[in-house]
Amino acid sequence: MKLLGHARNSGSQEGSTKPGREIRLGSGEACSAALPDISERTYGKELQKNFGCRIGVRLVFALLGVFLAAASGYAQTVSEYDVEAAYLYNFGKFVRWPADAMDRSKSFDICVLGRDPFGDALEKLTTDDQVDGRPIRKRTIAHASDAAGCAIVYISDSESDNVERILAALNGKGELLVSALPNFAEDGGTIQFMMQDNRVRFEVNLDAAAKNRLALSSELLKVAVRVTGKRQSGGVR
Repeated sequence: MKLLGHARNSGSQEGSTKPGREIRLGSGEACSAALPDISERTYGKELQKNFGCRIGVRLVFALLGVFLAAASGYAQTVSEYDVEAAYLYNFGKFVRWPADAMDRSKSFDICVLGRDPFGDALEKLTTDDQVDGRPIRKRTIAHASDAAGCAIVYISDSESDNVERILAALNGKGELLVSALPNFAEDGGTIQFMMQDNRVRFEVNLDAAAKNRLALSSELLKVAVRVTGKRQSGGVR
């Protein structure tokens, strides 16, 4: 099955339907509940509802990049962008933002800075969903100065030449900064996606999280392949 694939190419146009790199997933232990028919509109929420019966933590099914295979028991292929979209969708449930940052917005905004590689994948996951009582909304922004009100800012590959300036502008604003750009966490980003064993994984920079006054769930850190920085008092929950 291929779901919502898009190219990892900083020169591609927004919403491109060219398939991205496919991630081959092996079969896994099936949930005791039968998996319903998965459509593009509902696959994220249906998997969240059914896969939880075996895992216990909603985060794991999406963040380990094996959610489709484990639920169905068959080998599947998905785009790395589908998995990254699922990560971004779930991060909101395992991070606590500073109250003053969240009070400025009536919605929980996941912002994509630069060219959007996800197409409508995020919208399909977040439709009619909420974080802390706020409706989730996806925004595509062109400049760091447009990020006011964003809870999560995903910095696209198209911004590779500007990442230092973007981090300087956004760090300290109370936003979760995420990217798949090389050395992003080392350079001051909070979460960096990476490919490991042909799966999308991530590393966490706790110093960057502390700078943005973010409290990351210990469950989130357990899933990370690498955690750097000092654990602050109250910075991990």
